Amino acid sequence: MEISKKESGNDLILIVSGSINTATAPLLEKELSLLPKELKSLTIDITDVDYISSSGLRDLLNFQNYIDEIGGTMIVKGCHESVREVFEMTGFDTILTIE
Repeated sequence: MEISKKESGNDLILIVSGSINTATAPLLEKELSLLPKELKSLTIDITDVDYISSSGLRDLLNFQNYIDEIGGTMIVKGCHESVREVFEMTGFDTILTIE
């Protein structure tokens, strides 16, 4: 898994590629710890993510909770059909804003 960032003022885009699984989820979790406190908008682009495990779901939930606490917004965009199915089966499609 690879993660790159694009920043624009108080907005941040995380671009994630590869598989988000037990081995790679700690990298995503580390990004959460590095988020600026003044962040108002977070977009997580998972266009190139082909698989997400429960560890990845936990990380996305943690990102969402953090953004909610600081009064910001989070969007997950670019879901492959297989990832979207995981979101739907787990109810994450009702927790996350998915585009």
